[in-house]
Amino acid sequence: SVAVAGRRPAPSLPPSCTRGHRCTIVAAMSSGAAIGLAVCLAAVALVVAAGAMLLLRYSSMPGLRSFLIFKPCLLISKETLVEAAPGRLAVRRFRFALPSGATDFGVDFARGEYIKVRGPGVLPLSRSYSPVAARPGEFDLIVKIYPVDGAGWKCVGVSSYLDSLREGESARISGPYPPPLKHVERSPGAQVGIVAYGVGITEAMAVAEAELAHAEVVLLWALRETSEAFAQKELEALQAKGLQLHYYYSRERGQRLGPAHLQEVFPWTDRSAEDYRFLVVGTKAMAKATRQMFSTAGLRYTPLLRKKIGRGPRRAVPESTCKGGEAA
Repeated sequence: SVAVAGRRPAPSLPPSCTRGHRCTIVAAMSSGAAIGLAVCLAAVALVVAAGAMLLLRYSSMPGLRSFLIFKPCLLISKETLVEAAPGRLAVRRFRFALPSGATDFGVDFARGEYIKVRGPGVLPLSRSYSPVAARPGEFDLIVKIYPVDGAGWKCVGVSSYLDSLREGESARISGPYPPPLKHVERSPGAQVGIVAYGVGITEAMAVAEAELAHAEVVLLWALRETSEAFAQKELEALQAKGLQLHYYYSRERGQRLGPAHLQEVFPWTDRSAEDYRFLVVGTKAMAKATRQMFSTAGLRYTPLLRKKIGRGPRRAVPESTCKGGEAA
């Protein structure tokens, strides 16, 4: 037979095969293809069924233990912590009720777990936030309000969406994260150093409170100016428990945070690197730059918290953290 250009020639059968043999072989080949297709369809059906069962399981769980399922949480109150001004964004505290009358928040503050808030729209994006306090049936978020750009679809628009909510309206929230089959592992040390940038203080405060029971904790909060500071009542309460708190205002100093100041705040260069751990809370770029600054300052960066694959042991949230603080 002559192969047509651009087409793969059909498999040829040995000339010794009779017409009956050829029909049997072709039928067997067709049957094999059908079986393969049936196996593929069955595998797809199993995956879909398993996904549906997982979603059903999480959607039926009380509270926010709802991976990929965003549940409505009623806005109880909204408070301004930092007023917006030229060159400065507003910061607000949002108090939400847990969905369906649940009382257990189920987010481990000590390990930096977080929740996600979904924005509006047909294809809404979500943004991650670290809760700052929880009480039976409710929890608090502190959010910096970013303006929505012309596109309006970026995840920074989630903060503007939250700011548009009125008391009694609901936001769609899911958590806690990291998701199932991942967990955050704590690496203990005698000294714990935390660097928080801007609104990253929300996660830093919760981790610092948990670490105070085990280690000497030093927290450095980097801001542009004094007017951006908030949550003073909560920070003073942590200082009363032994937290060593430092501020760095870049505009007042005329320069950004650098290795020399890290050496001043964390004077541990004469100690074994096994004794201290660090946590940086900020954007990925900030975290990367700060890790390099630690290296330049002669401090080996050993992370306090690491994300790991697999289920890890869950630890009860400390009672003091569960209660949370009142608004600053």
